Amino acid sequence: GAYMPPKLPGYSITMKEESLDTYTFPDGAFWKEELQNK
Repeated sequence: GAYMPPKLPGYSITMKEESLDTYTFPDGAFWKEELQNK
């Protein structure tokens, strides 16, 4: 990959609470469905 980090400090990303709730392993809705289908 070719990742270029920000040149100036202060850039960040915060995950939305809804995304954390959905994709938290193994209790998030995504993983519950994914693991149920295996």
